[in-house]
Amino acid sequence: MISAIIPIPESKAVLIFTEECVYRSESNGLEVLNQLSAAQCFPDYGIMSACLRSLKCFGRYKFPWICPYFTLFPIESPERTTWINPLMVYCLQVKNNIYYAKMENGLNLVLPLQKKAFLKRADVACSALATVRRDLFRFSVKSHSPTDYIDSTTPFYRHLLLKSSSLQQFPLQPGAFSRHYAKAHFLHHYDKLDQEPHMIDWRRW
Repeated sequence: MISAIIPIPESKAVLIFTEECVYRSESNGLEVLNQLSAAQCFPDYGIMSACLRSLKCFGRYKFPWICPYFTLFPIESPERTTWINPLMVYCLQVKNNIYYAKMENGLNLVLPLQKKAFLKRADVACSALATVRRDLFRFSVKSHSPTDYIDSTTPFYRHLLLKSSSLQQFPLQPGAFSRHYAKAHFLHHYDKLDQEPHMIDWRRW
């Protein structure tokens, strides 16, 4: 599970922090996530973002990257930013009016935004993750509460995110998100499927 993806200053490269190791990639964070999605058959970030935007219940921009197991949300523009896993934020700290996110693995991240904005990003990411997981695991986990689809016991989650209104009930009916994503996925590839099927990257299909 990825804890955070951090850009290296004055470089395109990033550091990828997991639960146990740190990796370096010469690609930017969004490219790393696209590569991971292609390799593991996770949802495509571009299609996922378009889907979340059209549903109009997960905000309008800076959408999270989501897979069945965890989520990462961008602090700023997705092309060049820090990506953070809200499920692995241990707590928020403030010093000299600057906020820090302390992660479970000990990493301490300076946040270029205030607490309210950070909580909103984390809240949207968790709500979207719970919605995706409900559609994927609806036969093994039968619950009407988004919190039953979130695996986190950190103080940040228990004392801040758990109380948010978006985690009290789902914004969509069961199966609605999966149907919408499948439609967005088909429309995204339709032109190439119709005219240039040899140009499709079938790893993302």
